[in-house]
Amino acid sequence: MIESHLVEGNQSLESGEPLVHGKSVTDVCIGWDDTDKALRQLAAAVKQRRG
Repeated sequence: MIESHLVEGNQSLESGEPLVHGKSVTDVCIGWDDTDKALRQLAAAVKQRRG
């Protein structure tokens, strides 16, 4: 499974640092650019297989 968010990585609620908008506070996630790339690759593979 791949988890995606706007900003890659994750952050701690307890670190005392300001939170980054769009960054997970739970699991480590891939960012938007990697999500876009992965979905485009998946779509191309599906299209090729159905070809």
